[in-house]
Amino acid sequence: MPALAPIVEEIAEMLRNAPLPALLTQKKRSAARPQNNGIVKEHKPQSVIAPRYCKRCGEVVSKGRRVFCSDNCRTLYQQWELAERKNEIAANEAQAIAVPDDTPIVVSERIVTLEEYQTEIAPRLADVRVATLCRATGLSRAYCKQIKRGRVPHLRHWTVLRAQVTERNDGTPQGEDMF
Repeated sequence: MPALAPIVEEIAEMLRNAPLPALLTQKKRSAARPQNNGIVKEHKPQSVIAPRYCKRCGEVVSKGRRVFCSDNCRTLYQQWELAERKNEIAANEAQAIAVPDDTPIVVSERIVTLEEYQTEIAPRLADVRVATLCRATGLSRAYCKQIKRGRVPHLRHWTVLRAQVTERNDGTPQGEDMF
């Protein structure tokens, strides 16, 4: 049953042929505010709320539920999503090859291990300028300084570092450190 107050106010206005203050519903309360200059603000119509649909099957979801229409749909969706993630992880693992520290790496037609890096390449890096290392590897100046002090960089940089060390040993002038 609809509220009676709006109907009573509407009938009273029709009988009087003039606007009346809406004492029952307070519809014209905004007109009394000074900033509105006696003009009643129009009420915005209620926005239409689109129904929610199940993330898995597409059925309309009841008001109490948020994403899935039933527990069964949620369970099936989670199983499907888990299978998808496992497939993605397997694909990524197939592409990415993890190399442990002791695995030999082919560098410049030679196999270089961590031990060889530490005994042959690292000691000779002390003679290479930081700026040269930065340009060659693309690493930051601070990181290249750490490499010169003994930090072992990722093995993808070993080829470049070996090239810098052999360049230095071949007699190519390196200049003084600018930093």
